[in-house]
Amino acid sequence: MLYRIVTFLALLGAIHLAALQPLMAQQGSAQIERLVERFEHDLERAFMRGRNELEQFRNRQAMQAAVDLSQYLNAAESADDQIYVAWHLLSLNPRHAAARTIFDEHEIDLPLNQRLQFAPKQAPPPPDNRDLVRIIHEQLYPKTSDVIAVAQSAVRSYTRANTNSTRTFIRSLVRLRSDAEMKALVDPILAFYFPAEAKQAGIRPNPDSRNWLNPVDRYLLEYGLLSCEAGYTPPLSGSISRSNDQDTLTSNSATSWQFPIPLAHWSMEIVANQGHSGQATVSRQAGGSGITVSWNDNGDVTIKGNGIDLGYQLGTGPHYLQVVATGGQWAIAINGGQVASGSMQRQAWQHFRLGDKSSAYAAQVRYLSANSHYLATLAPGVTLPLALQEPEPEPTTTDDWRAALQSNLEQQIRFAFNDVPLDDVVAALNQLSELNWHLDQSAEPLSTLPLNLSGEGMTGNQLLGWFERLAGLSYRLEERGVVLLWQ
Repeated sequence: MLYRIVTFLALLGAIHLAALQPLMAQQGSAQIERLVERFEHDLERAFMRGRNELEQFRNRQAMQAAVDLSQYLNAAESADDQIYVAWHLLSLNPRHAAARTIFDEHEIDLPLNQRLQFAPKQAPPPPDNRDLVRIIHEQLYPKTSDVIAVAQSAVRSYTRANTNSTRTFIRSLVRLRSDAEMKALVDPILAFYFPAEAKQAGIRPNPDSRNWLNPVDRYLLEYGLLSCEAGYTPPLSGSISRSNDQDTLTSNSATSWQFPIPLAHWSMEIVANQGHSGQATVSRQAGGSGITVSWNDNGDVTIKGNGIDLGYQLGTGPHYLQVVATGGQWAIAINGGQVASGSMQRQAWQHFRLGDKSSAYAAQVRYLSANSHYLATLAPGVTLPLALQEPEPEPTTTDDWRAALQSNLEQQIRFAFNDVPLDDVVAALNQLSELNWHLDQSAEPLSTLPLNLSGEGMTGNQLLGWFERLAGLSYRLEERGVVLLWQ
């Protein structure tokens, strides 16, 4: 059996060859792979009822939103209002006849692909009718309390259904770990899936590593239903109190939240009035610099960080402030109208914090995925990720280079990575591997993400599966080699 020994002399202290007898190690690695596959299969099966509940919730919400938006479309007078409502109607129902007619009448290309799926490249600019913009936003995005209610039910059914599978998986890993020769293979798996149990076993998971995202949270993230909201989501540190009338929330100290995984796309949303003041920051590291929104009791607002330095005087009345980041772009909206947009360095965002004594009606960060058209509705004018655009057709023939890559990906690899940054892992794989590995520009924000994984007899395709689990990376085969992507 052909093995490629992955080493990199400059990383001898971090990337090492597992000292295992080849046959026993190969059998152990294969056993772990089977355990992981069975566990994840059981989890997806356990989530079936919860998935149905969430699907029904989304369908009910979308159907009601489509009914309401149809009424707004009929009442809309200006062309801008009509196009804006019709665009959002098509995001809910690509076959909506009246909405498609609006685009035909104004000789505008439909935001649909050849299969009549919603596939926008840009959202239309919000009209001057701010009330309409606000109403549409409220129709499209369910209240956090409603999401929490249905998510809690989904979590309960999922937990009841997977309890035995989870216990069996943990016991199996712990039993394998009792064999000293298997410990190096098991420890990274236990730390990834169950950091609390790993700590009890004496393993110290790297806090900067990405943790496993269970099926419920993955579903919520995919459809823009996952967020951290002050007053609803428990913070990592600090606390939130509410006024006697429950209208105003206040941070009792510097209060912070950590996202479950690094994010490329998010929307920070603040609702504040005169008399409120505070500061909210989304950053890459806890306590680090990032993008900060500040507001004071006179109605002054500033947005700073990552090349942004803007200020506005909003005057009286409640104001809805929104900062959206998607990849290397940002957009700012006030009361539904976009006021600025631009480019910035791509980041892997992981933290949200409110400054001490910050007060507002609401403050949250909505987690977004590249697969969600919410990016288009939240950040009109920015270029959307490739995931939302028309996919390239699958090749009708297999090129020689593609066949060679696919063949190489079926060969086995022997390796061990201990807290090794992603870019160093890729560099090591390129040193002594026939395959050429590359980080796409989209994945560069994750270049310092530490990876922990050991494998004996793992194929390149299986390693790609672990890249997806450990770092959220997808891949693309190109003539130059395997390209790792982050969307």
